[in-house]
Order: sequence, then C-alpha cells, then structure tokens
Amino acid sequence: ISLGGHWRRRDGGRVWSFFAKDEVPEDVARNRIEVVSHAIDAGMNYVEAITAAECLAYGVALKGRREKMYVGADDHRLGPREFENITVPGLTKNVEECLRRLQTDYLDIWRVQARMDGTNTDDHVKVMVETAVKLRQAGKIRHFGISSHNRDWLKHVIETYPEVEMVVFPVTARTKRAGTPVTRDNVEEILGWD
Repeated sequence: ISLGGHWRRRDGGRVWSFFAKDEVPEDVARNRIEVVSHAIDAGMNYVEAITAAECLAYGVALKGRREKMYVGADDHRLGPREFENITVPGLTKNVEECLRRLQTDYLDIWRVQARMDGTNTDDHVKVMVETAVKLRQAGKIRHFGISSHNRDWLKHVIETYPEVEMVVFPVTARTKRAGTPVTRDNVEEILGWD
C-alpha cells in the first residue's frame, strides 16, 4: 500500500513543486512527519515523491526511520517529460538530486515520469533503461519503473523492455451516484484531473 507524494498546498493548489532554497517550511515538515507516522502505523510501506518539494518533505519525514518505508522518486522537472533531459548524465542528475533531497543513499524504485501523452520514443526509453542499469550497478537504485497517462504506450513499453519492473498510471474512481455504497455496479473511472 502506497502513500503518494502529492498533497494540497496551503493555497489549495494541487502540488508542491519546489521550496525556496530547498528548505521545507516548518508547518509542511510537521504535516508530513505526522502523515508518514500514521501511514507507518496503518501498515503502509511505500512512499513516492515526484517533485523536488516532495523529496525534501519526505526526506525530513523519514529521517531516522528510512528502513520502515520503501521509497520511490523522480523529479518531474529533471525527468524525461522534458526531452532535453533524456541523456544518461541528465537522468543521472535527476536521481542524484532526488537522493540529496531525500537524504538517502539509494532509491528502492526510480520511477521515471514519461510524457503523459505517450510521446517518448523508443530511443528515449533506451536511454532511460541504460541510465537505470548504470544507477543500479552504482547502488543508487534497486528497481526501475515508468509512469505515463497513456496506457497504450505503457503496454508497448512493458512488452518491449523487460528491464521495466513496474508501471504507474492514474486510475481515479468515484461512485456513479453520490452518497451510495461503493459496489461493482456503482463505480466509474474518471479520466483526467476531475
């Protein structure tokens, strides 16, 4: 069971992307420490961070208890959503920045965020895989995964690249009729950010 990286900002916005000077605000640190404590108590054992701010906040929250959670990370600004980042040195920098911000020596899962629309090419994926192999050999990652919102593209990646050990794609569900029980016939998937 996973604790996702996103949480609402003070202003109600959807995602914390970065913190000024890489310093976690005190109230955010308290919040994440409390959330991680409750998650661990509830039996959750995986946390995922996909922004610089999330890496910083979860690094603070996991201090002294890193062994209680598997950690997956990627920095969306440094990853393969931006084509200019798709080089072995560029993607290595991505992981090194995640490690620095998380205050850890390794990621259990480096889960790169591919383009949501599935427009990363096979050549792009080959660079991601090459980087993952080198990072694993260096002890900086243990496993490699990819995310996208395009399921057809992910299917192709799974069928083509056995090095990809996990995939993540959004699944948001809601009941068809508000205020009624969650049953097989009363749930529908929502595509997008509704």
